[in-house]
Amino acid sequence: MNHKTIFCAALAIGLAACNSQQNTDGKIITLKEDALPPLQELKLEKIDLPEEYTMGMHACYVYQDSVLIVVKDNTPYPLRKMLTLVNLNNGSIIGEYFSFGRGPGELINIFSHLSLNYLGLVSYETKRFVPFNLDSAIMLGNAYKPNIINIERYFFAGFSAIDDTSFMTSNFFYFDGSLPGCEANANLPEFYQFTKSGCYIPEYKESDENGAVYMDHVSREYLSVNKQKNRMVCFSAYRPSAKVFDLDLNLIKRVNGPEPDDGQYQIDASIGTWWDKGYGRNEYYRVPTSDDENIFVVNCRTYLKWSPKLMDKNSEIFRFDWDGNLIGRYKATDRRIYAYPTYSCSSNTMYLWLVADEGECRMYKAKL
Repeated sequence: MNHKTIFCAALAIGLAACNSQQNTDGKIITLKEDALPPLQELKLEKIDLPEEYTMGMHACYVYQDSVLIVVKDNTPYPLRKMLTLVNLNNGSIIGEYFSFGRGPGELINIFSHLSLNYLGLVSYETKRFVPFNLDSAIMLGNAYKPNIINIERYFFAGFSAIDDTSFMTSNFFYFDGSLPGCEANANLPEFYQFTKSGCYIPEYKESDENGAVYMDHVSREYLSVNKQKNRMVCFSAYRPSAKVFDLDLNLIKRVNGPEPDDGQYQIDASIGTWWDKGYGRNEYYRVPTSDDENIFVVNCRTYLKWSPKLMDKNSEIFRFDWDGNLIGRYKATDRRIYAYPTYSCSSNTMYLWLVADEGECRMYKAKL
């Protein structure tokens, strides 16, 4: 037995509760329209950014009022690196990280997710995950060398860094519904944790997916992890549902609604399982961001009538605490809220991307 196997076995024993992922003893809360927090209209102030920071932009975040995080996707042009941190107070570059490519230490086709002080980066084409510690990067600049975690196979939908050496991820083969032909999906783990050492908790076996249907187009979940509070909150992209777990993956609370979870499905062996009522699919939560006390997540609220115009009209930002309580709602009138709303507690300011008339994203801020 090699050292990796011994370490993984020990870690699996220490996290034995992960095997009880189907725990359904959590409290169920149903949100009702007439009992939601009042909808706050955001008073927006545009932030003018240099064009090189927004050209070809894949994701932009503001961290603690003063740091602009620019994540590129397929090419960093006109910047030099795939990730750039910029001091918003004086425009100077704090650090530049990761060349474009498939070589050692390089990234391509990046997804990103901000949870507390970690920017989780996933290069899905090269199967590399990076738990990027923003506080360390701000302190050390280009001298900061984050861990790059290599995985054998990309089978994850949502993800969130736990610490400098580990991630929590959701399995896009898992589905907790009852559908003919999808019985095998419910027996799979909903979540996997993996570490720098190469361990999967629970152990991953590709053979477990035999007979399972690809479910990401229905059951995709976005995760946010708070190690200090022992919490993980996951939001469903295509169902009006959020769930709260502890980090042993015991379900603490399920938050349903305010729309009904009554989507209809059609199974297609070539593409997986989709909504099908002749109009497309419902769309609800998008990638959340979080700090020590709050989780902010866009809710598209397109129940039964998905369209870009409806998304412009209906999109809201929901504010949750780490126990899954909905404590605030925000709206930018007739503007589509793209994603990645971030919040600075010290100034009580939200930063967000809105889709402008010409279809480009622009950054705004608003006092809460």
